[in-house]
Amino acid sequence: LKGVDGPINGAQRTELEKVNEISRRLLALFNLLLDTQLLMGDRNSFNIEPVQAAAILEEVVAAGHVLAKRRGFLFEPNVAPNLYYVTVQCDISRLKQALSALLAVSAKHMTDGVVILRAGATSNEFVIRIQNSGCRLPAPLLADLPYLLTDVADRAFPYDAHLRLGLAWHLVVAMEGSLQADRTDAACAFTVT
Repeated sequence: LKGVDGPINGAQRTELEKVNEISRRLLALFNLLLDTQLLMGDRNSFNIEPVQAAAILEEVVAAGHVLAKRRGFLFEPNVAPNLYYVTVQCDISRLKQALSALLAVSAKHMTDGVVILRAGATSNEFVIRIQNSGCRLPAPLLADLPYLLTDVADRAFPYDAHLRLGLAWHLVVAMEGSLQADRTDAACAFTVT
């Protein structure tokens, strides 16, 4: 793509860009499978420490904007201003990984192109809600989050959603949090507490 092997024409560039995008997706899937296997084997270590809530969300919101631009949907973050004063006990990289997985699933499995991220805090809870407005995920998949990593042979549900949602659930629970999914006729939402 950079032309190091010589000039390329428009058709070649288009094909090389497709190969490049597919390669990135395969690498992401491979990393997801590797993380899943490490987590299921209980070999993952977590570095639980106090982290400013706003620091967690800055990178996730930036990633959401990049994902929205790349995939062509509207991303609406709504982050409470008090999060600069809230401290959360978590492994920041693992929480970002879980939130990124939820964003990816929300973005991929929707019909009308809007993903909303809301984040706020109470006196003892940090809550992040990721919602899409036109959900294509079946309700039974969302009801089985704790079992998704152990039952990936079920071909009735999208394989990537199985892995991402299952991994996100296990990561959040390993940090003593909770992940809930709910679905109405038009939308599905993931709430991380």
